[in-house]
Amino acid sequence: MRCVEKDNNGCYKGRIKVAGWCMDSKVLKHFLKIVQLGSLTAAADDACLTVQALAAQIKKLEQHMGLRLLNRTNKAVSLTP
Repeated sequence: MRCVEKDNNGCYKGRIKVAGWCMDSKVLKHFLKIVQLGSLTAAADDACLTVQALAAQIKKLEQHMGLRLLNRTNKAVSLTP
């Protein structure tokens, strides 16, 4: 078993602390890509993920933050005000 050191925030390598939660930095990158492209499908294609996997990441992030981050429609995704 390999030991992995934590950083000063108490997070393991490749994770960042957001609202007291150590989150995989890829989730934040994926969130930003969704916002940039305005589409879950396009962001999932860009990240080589399924739409379902990406949506699950964002849902978990929203649940942890306790707020809705994205408005979703059949045609587009946008940031909540």
